[in-house]
Order: sequence, then structure tokens, then C-alpha cells
Amino acid sequence: MNNNFYFCQKYKTQKKKESILFFHVPKCAGTTLSVIFSWLFDKQTRIKGPLFENNDKAGKTAFDLFKECPDYNFYNKFNFIYGHLPFEINDMLKKPFLKISLIRDPIERSLSHYNWMLNRGYCKKSDNIKKLFEDNKITKNTITNQFSGKGFTDKSSDKNLNLAYSNLSKKIDLLYKSNDIF
Repeated sequence: MNNNFYFCQKYKTQKKKESILFFHVPKCAGTTLSVIFSWLFDKQTRIKGPLFENNDKAGKTAFDLFKECPDYNFYNKFNFIYGHLPFEINDMLKKPFLKISLIRDPIERSLSHYNWMLNRGYCKKSDNIKKLFEDNKITKNTITNQFSGKGFTDKSSDKNLNLAYSNLSKKIDLLYKSNDIF
């Protein structure tokens, strides 16, 4: 990756890493960033699938698809990996990646998710929003569940808030708020 990227953004990372792992949080402007970055790297891949199981969309999660690869080292040949990836994959990849993510105010993120579902026909305005959360159609505490490293085994985000905060502050190299992306 070109050093100009770091210089232009005026960020200095502790260790120079030539590859980026982008943890895409749903409804936080991650698609915009992913598209821009995917054009900058010659060896890039998107791990498709939603972050968490969602009965309306069906299919496998990005984590399930990632784990289906018989050799995690397969991913080490890429210099940009992105998708709705949970923090569980952090220690599975042996190559050092610059880990980046975008986050958003959780209430704004949930409202955006709700509007996205309305536009795609996954729910109706007449649906009870509380029930959409209870049925995990709109995930509760998405950011906490994604970055706790336990989002697939323990969805009790109240217990995992400190773990998510620790991972975000110590193990993510660059973290942006979506309203500051530009």
C-alpha cells in the first residue's frame, strides 16, 4: 500500500502493515469505504454474508463462510479483506493486518437498519419495533456484539461491553465515526 495514504490522513500507526482488514459494521457507511478501498488494492476479497443470522435474509453469515475455508492462511494472500466480520476472526489470521472500522451512534445505526429493512420489504411500518429487536431482526447492540469477540457464542451484550471497548481501543488500529469519514 502506498505510504501516501497514511500521510494524507495524518495518522501514524504504531506498526507499518501493508494489508488492511476492514471490520464492516452494518449501517455505518462501510460500503462506501469498502468500495473506495477495493479499487486501491490489487489483491482484495470481500467475505460475503451478514454479520449475524437474520431469518429474513437467510443464508450463511460472513463468519460461517470465513470458517468454511479449509485453510485460514488462504486469506493471508490478500492485502485488503473486508466484510461483515466479527472480531472472532482477529486471531485466526496469522498475517499482520492494519485493522480498521467505522462505528456510528448506536441509535442512529439502529434507525438506519430499520429504514433499510422497510425499503427492502423485510418489515412493515405496522410491525412492532420492540418485537423486531426481540426477534433479532434488528440486532441489539450490534457494535458491542461484533467487537466483543463473543458475538456468536454469547449475545449478552451487557456482559460484553467492557470486552468490546477493550478490543476497539487496543486491537483496532484505526477507528472512525461514520460522520467523520470524509
